[in-house]
Amino acid sequence: MTEAVSAETGKKPAAQSNAAKKIKVTLQEDTVGPLALLVNSLKERGVRNPDLGQVIQSALNSMADEFWQEQLEALTPLEVRVQEAMEDPQMRAKLVELLNKAD
Repeated sequence: MTEAVSAETGKKPAAQSNAAKKIKVTLQEDTVGPLALLVNSLKERGVRNPDLGQVIQSALNSMADEFWQEQLEALTPLEVRVQEAMEDPQMRAKLVELLNKAD
């Protein structure tokens, strides 16, 4: 069985899987933030070294899809939006019209 190869790159597409991927982040939270309060409460209850990864994973999983879509839109650079608009014939026409009005 042969796998598809991209005509543009000549490479096989990256395999997509649902396997978990580790992501390293640095968090800075106020001392009265929810995670800090949880950690302090756990310490008071004698819990040493709680698995905060599980707590954060649970919090992330409980967030609405709308939040993630809002983040995607907010973090997408303007250049990407312009490029996407240029690839859409209707949006391209609107951009050309807008730019022509600016002259």
